[in-house]
Amino acid sequence: MKTTGSIAASAALLASLAAGTARAQEDELALWTERLSSQSLGLVYANRLAMAGEAATPHLVRVLSEGGAEEKKRAIWVLLRTRDAKATPALLQLLERREMDELACRALARLAAKEAVPLLLARLAENPEGGAAYVNALGSLRAAEATRPLEELLAKSSEISYRAALALLVIKPGHPAARETLLVLAKSEKEADWIAALWAMGRSGDSSFLEAVRAGLAADKTEAVRFEAIQALSEIGGPDALSALRARAGPEAGPDEARLLARAISRVSGDAADLDRYLALVDAALAAEVKTEADFARRLRITAELADVPGAAGLGRLLGVLQFSVDSEEEQMAVLRALEDRPDVADVLGALTVLLVSNIQRVKAHAWMLIERATQTIFEWPTRFAELRLERASGERPVHLTLGLAATPRSRATGAMFLPGLSDGSGILFVYPRPDRMKFWTKNTFFAVDVAFLDDEGRILQVETLAAPEPGTADSKLPSTVPDEFIRYVLEVRGGYLAEKGVSAGDRLLLTEEVKTLPVR
Repeated sequence: MKTTGSIAASAALLASLAAGTARAQEDELALWTERLSSQSLGLVYANRLAMAGEAATPHLVRVLSEGGAEEKKRAIWVLLRTRDAKATPALLQLLERREMDELACRALARLAAKEAVPLLLARLAENPEGGAAYVNALGSLRAAEATRPLEELLAKSSEISYRAALALLVIKPGHPAARETLLVLAKSEKEADWIAALWAMGRSGDSSFLEAVRAGLAADKTEAVRFEAIQALSEIGGPDALSALRARAGPEAGPDEARLLARAISRVSGDAADLDRYLALVDAALAAEVKTEADFARRLRITAELADVPGAAGLGRLLGVLQFSVDSEEEQMAVLRALEDRPDVADVLGALTVLLVSNIQRVKAHAWMLIERATQTIFEWPTRFAELRLERASGERPVHLTLGLAATPRSRATGAMFLPGLSDGSGILFVYPRPDRMKFWTKNTFFAVDVAFLDDEGRILQVETLAAPEPGTADSKLPSTVPDEFIRYVLEVRGGYLAEKGVSAGDRLLLTEEVKTLPVR
């Protein structure tokens, strides 16, 4: 069986069953752009423009030049999703005019627009203490020329120094002065300094901060500091972080802390039993009567947490929240935000349920947006392929692979779903925009798969084999795995194939220029 044909044919067959999006005509794009200013339906039209992809860019560029503030916000919202580099000049002009600095910086960073660096440095020099957006963008762009200006910010107030430290650690991992700045902040008596340091340590993913972060769990620390330390440990991950979280998860932890600990433990371990323990605490919290503002705030936090819970387990609880929120716009919008990034097709039902129970126009509009997005773009299988060579560290004969490239959020979420199988020498290469730790599972997968986690250079760090799930297996019981370290690529092939070829950690997938320069969203 031909590799490319096997994946592409299966994808074509299944794609024909899913609702597809035809390229929008120019008159439709113009109409949708015109209606971006609509208070109640603007987000729906923004979503349609996002689904039109690069075809919408000329219209969005016009909005950035001539539109009002609300239209520009929504245009940038679209560009954050389409990531079309052709919008870069218009975003730079926004920054030059000092309009929407924070949003423009986010978009330029998302577009990996290196040409923005000189302007970002100029803006930072004008306003060092108030330059959080510029610092964040320079870090995201890994701008080496920003090293000196960022180092100068380390001596400034904690409000900016922790962001500069994180940016430096992204640009130059292990940067000594940046590490020391965060460690000093973590010894401060001020709660705000502790929280800032823990936030940056967690997002750096640097396991050498583990002891400092663990200190944030101490009983004498404030609840806010402990909560931030829990989040940081879940982001650093690994066996030592998991051990620290389990050690804290005792009877001395209050209800909210116990729930957050259980959530972090399940995320780091990837164990179904840990997820079940977390969900039991979620159920108890959702069943409690809402009497105070603090109770209501807790329900909103739990609703946001459920965005990470896959399948029916997360969806069912989100719909349960709706039973108590018929008249609460804030809670209904929290449910929709939690549904927004979930790839499961069943989440269309969640959006539709919100739509049916809500009497609030803004909620109805947002729900329609999700329904349109899900029904028109449910699945996306790879349409680009690359012939790659896997070099053996032992010097043995290399393995040649033909891989479908999954470089968009939807294609990564789809993966090998519903495909009948993968022939020997074929597979899928998941490409991420930046190093991350993500859970891989066997939802809607009909065969066992080998999952190899690769670093920036294509070197294999870890190999796991996931068995094919039995029909009817609950989502929480599906075979799954989480990498021990931050990774950039994931290779997925037929289960057992890598072992048959003797492939193991330390071997390296040679990445071609096509893969290295692939547009990644």
